[in-house]
Amino acid sequence: MYFVGIDWSDLHHDVAVLNEKGQELKYFTIPHNRKGMELLKESEHRSRTGKLRLPARNQKRSSGAVSAGSRLSGLPAQNPKIVDYRRKPSGAKSDPIDARLLANIGRSDLAQLKRLKPDAELIAELKMLTRDQDSFIQESTRLTNKLIACLKEYYPVALAFFSKPTLPVALEFLQALSHPGTGKRSYRSGDSSFSEKA
Repeated sequence: MYFVGIDWSDLHHDVAVLNEKGQELKYFTIPHNRKGMELLKESEHRSRTGKLRLPARNQKRSSGAVSAGSRLSGLPAQNPKIVDYRRKPSGAKSDPIDARLLANIGRSDLAQLKRLKPDAELIAELKMLTRDQDSFIQESTRLTNKLIACLKEYYPVALAFFSKPTLPVALEFLQALSHPGTGKRSYRSGDSSFSEKA
C-alpha cells in the first residue's frame, strides 16, 4: 500500500508518496486543474498495488477543495485538519514538508482517520457560491467601514445628512463634493437635485 500526502494551493499541489515503511518513493507537483487530477490518477494506476490513501490539506478551503479533488481523482481522502495537531508550533512550514507530513500521518494513523465523502456536484457548487457570497459581504462591509471612517475624518456632516452613506444619492453627493468647483457651482446655482433625491 502507498500513502499520498497532498498540500493544496491555488496554482499547484505538492504530492508526496510514501511506502508502508515511511520511505519516500516519489515527490512531484500537479497543476490546480482537471489535468492535474488526471495526472494524480494516472500515478495511482501505475503503482503496483493500486491502493493509495490520500490525506490532503488546503489552508483556506480545506474540506471543499479536498472533497472536490477526491471526486475528480477518484481517490479516497482523509480529513485535512489532522496536520494541525501534528506540526510543532515552532516547526518550519512549506508545501513539500506538509505533503510529506500528511502522507506520514496517513501511514501511521490510517485506522483513526475519518474518511471524507465527496459532496454531490450541486452541493459542492452551492458551497462554493455561499463562500463567494460571504467573501463579497465581508468586502462590502470592509469598504463601508472605510468610507464611514473617511467621512468622520473629512466630511462628518455627510454622516448626519444621509442615513446610509452607501446609498446611490449619498455616493453621488460625495462624488460631487470630491470636485470642489462642481460642488460650489451646484450650491450657488440653486441646484436642488440632491435635496430632492434625499
